[in-house]
Amino acid sequence: LTACVVQTPVPVSTLVTPSPVPSITRSPSPSITPSPVPSVTPSPVPPADLWIGPRDIRLHPDGNLYSGDRISFSLTAHNDSHTWLARVPIRIQTGSTDWRIDGAIGSIDPGSSSKTDLDWVWDTQGLSGTLPVTITLDPEHTLTNGDEDRSNDVVVLQVDLKPKDELPAAQRTATWKVATSRCCRLHYITGTAAEHDLANIQRTADEAYDFVSARIDPVTSPPIEVYLIDRVLGQGGLAIDQRVLLSYLDREYSGGEFSQVLRHEFTHALDRARRRGTVPVFLLEGYAVYLTGGHYQVEPVAYRAAALLEANRTIPLRKLIDNFYASQHETAYAEAAAFIKYLADRFGREAFTRFYAGLQPLPGETDVNLIDRALHQSFNFGLDDLERDWQVWLRHQPVTEADRSGIFDSISFYDTVRRYEQTLDPSAYLLSLWTPDLQSAETRGLVADYQRHPRQPENIALETMLVAADHALRASSGDRTSGATLLASVNRVLEDHLQFDDPLAAQYLAVVKATLAKGYEPQQITIIGSVADVWATRSDARLIRLSARLDQDRWLVQLAE
Repeated sequence: LTACVVQTPVPVSTLVTPSPVPSITRSPSPSITPSPVPSVTPSPVPPADLWIGPRDIRLHPDGNLYSGDRISFSLTAHNDSHTWLARVPIRIQTGSTDWRIDGAIGSIDPGSSSKTDLDWVWDTQGLSGTLPVTITLDPEHTLTNGDEDRSNDVVVLQVDLKPKDELPAAQRTATWKVATSRCCRLHYITGTAAEHDLANIQRTADEAYDFVSARIDPVTSPPIEVYLIDRVLGQGGLAIDQRVLLSYLDREYSGGEFSQVLRHEFTHALDRARRRGTVPVFLLEGYAVYLTGGHYQVEPVAYRAAALLEANRTIPLRKLIDNFYASQHETAYAEAAAFIKYLADRFGREAFTRFYAGLQPLPGETDVNLIDRALHQSFNFGLDDLERDWQVWLRHQPVTEADRSGIFDSISFYDTVRRYEQTLDPSAYLLSLWTPDLQSAETRGLVADYQRHPRQPENIALETMLVAADHALRASSGDRTSGATLLASVNRVLEDHLQFDDPLAAQYLAVVKATLAKGYEPQQITIIGSVADVWATRSDARLIRLSARLDQDRWLVQLAE
C-alpha cells in the first residue's frame, strides 16, 4: 500500500469550475445521529499470556450500524507469554449465529500483538436493536502453552443496530457506478459529491494523466482504475496494487489540491507498471513529489527542505529511509523529494532515472543498504558522502519567508489532522486504515465501508474547523493568523478530552448544532464575529449556501440571500 495525500481547498462542487454553487431547495434529510460506541463487558487482563480486551475490537463500517449491514471485525490479540503462538482460532457468537475461524491469527511472537481483519463476516439482514456479540480466542483450548488464563480470552460487546429506514436517504439507495474518461475508469458511489461533480473530475483526471505521462513514458495503456470514495482515508489518496483510491467529499478535512493528488497517484500507477524491482518507499514517494513538483500542492520542494535544514528540523537520511512512514510525514516527503532533485541536478536526470530503474535488492537487504550500494554503483559515491553534499547544496538554496511558513504551516496542519483522526476517526488514520478489498466491495455491492464515517456534531465541528484552517493557510493572500488560531482551537479540544471549552470551537459546535436542527448537514463553515457562512447538504450531494448570525447566544440559520 502506498500512502499519499491531498484534496480540494474549496467546496468540491466548485473544484474545477469556480462558479458559485446555486442554492437548492428540497426536502430535509434524516437527522444526523451520533456514531455508535458499543458498550462492553470488560474481561480481566493478566500479566503473562494470550489475551484480548474490549479496546482491541473495532466494528466496521464506521459511524452508525444499521440492519442489513455486512459487519467486519478488526481484532488485536496480545501475547504476553514467553511462547510463540500460531494459528489461533477465533469464535464469534451473536444470537443464533455462531461461527469459528480457524487460524484467524497466523502467529504472535512472545511479547507482541497481532491484528486480524475479518471482512464482512456478520450479515445483519433482518436484525435490529441492541445485540450481544461474544468474541472468544482459542475457543476449544487448543493452545497448551501461552494461554493458561482463559478468563481474558473473551469479550462481550453490546452492538446497537438501528432500523434500516433510519439510514440517511442517499445512503439507502447508494451503489457503485463506473464512468470513463480518456485515462481512467472512475468508480464512484451514487448520491455523493463525486457523482455530482463527475464531469469536472473526468476533465481533471485526463489533465493529470497527460501531465504525468509527458514525464513518464508509460509502458501500459489506459485505463487506470480510480475509486472515488465519500470519506477521508489517510491524507486523501492511496495507491493500492494497480488501483488508485481518492477521497472526494465536500467536508474534506485533509486539505490539499485534488489535481495534485491525481498527479501523485498517477505517478505511482505508471511508475509501478514500468519497473520490475522493489523501490524503497523513501525513493518511491520522493520520486512522486519530485516529478509532480510538490506534495499537497505545486511548491518549491528544494526550498522547503532547505527551510527544514535551516531550522535544524531534518531527519538523518539513514534513519528516515528505514522508518519512512513512521517519521514526521511532511518532513519525510520534503526531504525525499529534495534529495532526488539534488541527484538529478548533480548527475543529470537520465542518470538518476537509470539509477532508480535499476534498483534490485539482494535477499534480506535493508532499504538503506540497497540505496547505499546502488548509489556507489551508479555515481561512485555512497549515501553518507552524498547526504553531506546534499546539505551543502540545500544551504545554497534561496529560501524565502514563504518557504519557511509553507513547510511549517503544512507540518502544523497535518499533525493536527492526524491527531484528530487518531482520536475521532481512527479508520482514516494512515497507520490504521480500514480498506477492505475494493473490487470485492464493488462486486458485492457494498458501499458503507467507503462512505460511512463518524458524523457526530463534534466530528462535524472539528472537521469544518480543519477545512477552514486549510483554506486560510493556503489562500493566495495567506491568512496564517486565522489558520493558526483555528488549529490551536482544534488542538485544545483534543487535549481537553473533547470538551469544547475553547470559545472558537464552542461557536463552531453551536453553528453545527443549529444547522443540523434545520435539517442540513454542514460541510464548510466560516465564522467572522457574529456571522457565519455555511455550505451544507440535505438529501443529496448538492451544496446549499446558508447564513447564520448570533442573536443573544443563539445561532439562527437560514438560506443565504
